[in-house]
Order: sequence, then structure tokens, then C-alpha cells
Amino acid sequence: QERIIKAVEFGRAVVHYGWIPFIIYIGYTRSNPQPSLIKYVAETSTPQITLTSAQVD
Repeated sequence: QERIIKAVEFGRAVVHYGWIPFIIYIGYTRSNPQPSLIKYVAETSTPQITLTSAQVD
């Protein structure tokens, strides 16, 4: 009985923390064309800085 409860709790934790990574994995492996993970991480992790020229009077 106690083993079943612990197994169910463990299963719930696995599903809870693994759901979003699983969905992302499915998206990456099933899409056509398959995106590059390194390219995606590089684009999302770099801050976007916009440089504007200031007018000095």
C-alpha cells in the first residue's frame, strides 16, 4: 500500500516537471523543417539592443 502511494507521488512529480520539456521535445522532433536548438537559444538569450543616434545642438 505504501509503495503504491510513493510510486503514484513519484509519477505525479515526473509528469508535473516533465510535461513542458516533453511538449517542446515533440515540437522540435516532429516539425518540418526541424529547427536548430542552438540557433533558438542564441536568439532568445541575447538581449536586443537598439542603438539610436542622439542629436546634439
